[in-house]
Amino acid sequence: MACVQCHSHPYDPFRHEEYYKLLAFFNDTRDEDTHGEHPNLRTYKEEDQQKLESIRNWVKQLSGEEKAEEVEQLLKTIEPKYHPHDFDKFVNGDLIDVKWLGIRNGGSARLKNIDLTGKEYLLINHRTKDPGGSFDIKIDQLNGEIIASVKLDTTKGWARTVISIPLKQSQGKHDLYFVFHNPKAKPGNAVSDIEWFAFREDFFRGDNKISKEFLALLNQEVENTPVIIENKTLQHRPTHVFERGNWLVKGVQVSPSVPKSLNPFPKDVPANRLGFAKWLMDPANPLTSRTIVNRVWEQFFGYGLVETLEDFGTQGAIPSHPELLDWLSLRLMNDHHWSLKKLMKDIVMSSTYQQDSKIDKEKLERDPLNKWLSRGARVRLSAEQVRDQALTVSGLLSNKMYGHGVMPYQPDGVWQSVYSSAKWERSKGEDQFRRAVYTFQKRTSPYPSMITFDGSSREVCQVRRIRTNTPLQSLITLNDPVYQEAAHALAKRMILSGTSIDDQIKAGYKMAVMGEITAPKLKTLKQLYKDAFEAYRNDQKSKESLIKNGSNEEAAMTIVAGAILNLDETITKG
Repeated sequence: MACVQCHSHPYDPFRHEEYYKLLAFFNDTRDEDTHGEHPNLRTYKEEDQQKLESIRNWVKQLSGEEKAEEVEQLLKTIEPKYHPHDFDKFVNGDLIDVKWLGIRNGGSARLKNIDLTGKEYLLINHRTKDPGGSFDIKIDQLNGEIIASVKLDTTKGWARTVISIPLKQSQGKHDLYFVFHNPKAKPGNAVSDIEWFAFREDFFRGDNKISKEFLALLNQEVENTPVIIENKTLQHRPTHVFERGNWLVKGVQVSPSVPKSLNPFPKDVPANRLGFAKWLMDPANPLTSRTIVNRVWEQFFGYGLVETLEDFGTQGAIPSHPELLDWLSLRLMNDHHWSLKKLMKDIVMSSTYQQDSKIDKEKLERDPLNKWLSRGARVRLSAEQVRDQALTVSGLLSNKMYGHGVMPYQPDGVWQSVYSSAKWERSKGEDQFRRAVYTFQKRTSPYPSMITFDGSSREVCQVRRIRTNTPLQSLITLNDPVYQEAAHALAKRMILSGTSIDDQIKAGYKMAVMGEITAPKLKTLKQLYKDAFEAYRNDQKSKESLIKNGSNEEAAMTIVAGAILNLDETITKG
């Protein structure tokens, strides 16, 4: 549907307006592209999670389940809240680095159209350096009634503090003027810089102990994970058609809806992301199961039944086996109940998948790209798989699951962070050998070895990877310290697997390709071992540069192991 955000094609079933109606399902979330990646799901440590549950239960007993859920959402996501970019009418102030509200002494800013009904407190997250700062909140006009006043305590360094400010109760929607004071501050300094504002009612009915525990949890250091949260009615974000795709020229306002050419939206479901998910998984939807089957098929065979994974439309490729695609799709929905494991079992146990990948002259002439599945698939492993394969064969791959991204070896000077002290600090222990999916990614500086194997730069969504084989790839697998470490570890496994050089090479080959080595290959690798052994016996400096404190035998076997890890059979599936 990417094209129709600008214009409709006469031969396409999707219309220009339908793109924006579909967009409306996702355009009404709290995501506002803020510096802190809000909204975030806050993951508490076990002891703090117990405190959260205790507060939730207390509110539930006092005010019921609905209020308890509100408190829980506030503690877990700090939503709903307002950000500095929601302010306008700045006087003697502005947004600091377009991120934080920074108003100087005597200055002000307006937060408009806030519903104060039932709102008894305001939470703010601030950082204040100069002592003596304060601000007032005035209602409806700059010289209006003051509904809150607060003195701002200084905070330590770059740390921020969440504080709770009592509000004089009001009803209905009002414009709020925040007026800041600090005559002691330097003329150019902001009184404070504030990251967000959250209005709430008094869930605790004056219980100071519970209120303090609540505030302490908000100030607790936690692990944050960006999530999608639906807007409340008060913060609803309307969706407009962009005329000819120009976001500066807004056309008519549209409501969430699905394309008319597809299955109808289910009745009795909300017109939000939950309803969209139900529509997406509806058995009447012609696309979802077919798309899933096609992507799984591509992982096994190298090509999808529809080659253009990213395009099932009229501009995409025609299915090579439409009946097979339909059968697998219906089976996934009705027989397997969306179980991908069962779908994969169907594929790998088929006679089609179990064919030999060897090719003869007749098959090469009739089916050069194997689109008609005349033989088993031979597919170059993806960037992540090549790395994981080497670590698995060598025995280095860590089975550790979840958690933060890790930083395996990377050449110095690749990662440059402008306006930041962040550095690429090589992970220690098993973390440097975790699966490639855990490798820390920075869009402006992708991980070099994966880019060489055409991994994604993460700048845009990439549904289908291109498959290439370039000289730079062999330079990586032969010289990158990650692969050299893998070769060394594999060499140690090979040495322990037998007493003779022949047995050790046979074992290493089998570990890598799960098959028996042929006599010519064994002869070649054995000769490589002898040449390397002689070279290292006569040049101990070179041996030490390859492996520290190891024997000549170990160094020579490392060279052989490196060659095995570079074989086509090792980095090609088939």
